[in-house]
Amino acid sequence: ADGFANATASKNPLDSTYGLFLCRGDIAAATCGDCVSNASKQILSDCPKEKDSIIWYDECMLRYSNHSIFSVEQDASAFVLMNKVNISSPSSFAQLLKDTTDELVESAASDGSRKRFAVKDADISSSKQLYTLAQCTPDLTLV
Repeated sequence: ADGFANATASKNPLDSTYGLFLCRGDIAAATCGDCVSNASKQILSDCPKEKDSIIWYDECMLRYSNHSIFSVEQDASAFVLMNKVNISSPSSFAQLLKDTTDELVESAASDGSRKRFAVKDADISSSKQLYTLAQCTPDLTLV
């Protein structure tokens, strides 16, 4: 119950479906199960004819494809959430974001548990905070 699983379904080797789910590293197993259950229903409803689909919720991610997606680093499924708070020094913020993200990625990738999960906070100013979260699928290896 580490919040990750992958599986392959096939009637013949040329017609396989590959699927995986990943739950956030800081949620309970029951919450993970509920999220994956809801995601599996929603992705089939939203993308009934797609051969490669991904759905993101706050607590989990579910993906399936007609080609292997296991142990393959991909950034095509990356997404950005915007916050329209004004930053007084964009260049300083960009450097803080880069440094924080670099540390965060290293921490998540080298996490000794199978969750490969990390969070990091940084002060933007005395009144503003940067919150970051990263998680790797456990089937990836550290390069």
